[in-house]
Amino acid sequence: MDFLTKPVSLKHLAHSTRNALNSVRAKRMEQRHLQNLEVALEEQKRLNRLQREFVSMVSHEFRTPLAIIDGAAQRMIRRKDQISPEDLEKRAHKVRNAVVRMTDLIESTLYASRLDAGAVQCSVAEMNIRDLVNTTCERQDEISPNHEIVRDLDRLPRIISADIKLIDKVFTNLLSNAVKYAPDSPRIEVLGWGDDSWAAVSVKDFGVGIPKNEMQRLFGRYFRASTSTGIPGTGIGLHICKNFVEMHGGTVQVESTEGQGTTFTVFLPINPPPPPAEQQTGK
Repeated sequence: MDFLTKPVSLKHLAHSTRNALNSVRAKRMEQRHLQNLEVALEEQKRLNRLQREFVSMVSHEFRTPLAIIDGAAQRMIRRKDQISPEDLEKRAHKVRNAVVRMTDLIESTLYASRLDAGAVQCSVAEMNIRDLVNTTCERQDEISPNHEIVRDLDRLPRIISADIKLIDKVFTNLLSNAVKYAPDSPRIEVLGWGDDSWAAVSVKDFGVGIPKNEMQRLFGRYFRASTSTGIPGTGIGLHICKNFVEMHGGTVQVESTEGQGTTFTVFLPINPPPPPAEQQTGK
């Protein structure tokens, strides 16, 4: 602190004032820095906690399909001499569904890790999006015979430029969620439309829906809505979907009413902008 002497010098007064102001600014900057560090620390603690919960959840999720596979295999071994073709087919379907569930868990976990590391590359090429959506619907039909996936894709443009693997993962996740979160409502509606600039596909279910006050957090990593209690899941599928669509310059919109169902709509440009240089190199 500077002390003023008498008689007061204007030059000295200006110097003292500047020093005082600089000291105040420095203290404020230090306080803001400490506050930012505290916020960053709390956020890191939150992410670490979520990651621990995620690992625990994935471990639990793996046990269920493994138990299904093991149970079906043991039953087929015990009854190998008298098992009927119908029962054999039923057991085989259970095994296949369990394998698909495990594969999806592995892929989602790997994609989430690669996203965090900035290592997901978007390799854009011409693709038939109408065929892709049809294929993902047919695949889900096989996995979920108790659900009916109704498709209307006549107005969906056929050819867009996109990474077929990433877009396949987007619609696979959305269809899987639609079935999973509508266990007692078998109808799933898939609608496609577009123009010369955009292609849009919506996936609508009539299931548990999402509470209004949770919608803003829906695409957050590891987030699961309160209405998903008791339904298997990891909370990373929608996070991956949003990131993959945005990598193409597109958007994902959601409309939902708790207890009535949810509609996810994906908008993809026919010709997306080139990805940033770091994304092209996978850095």
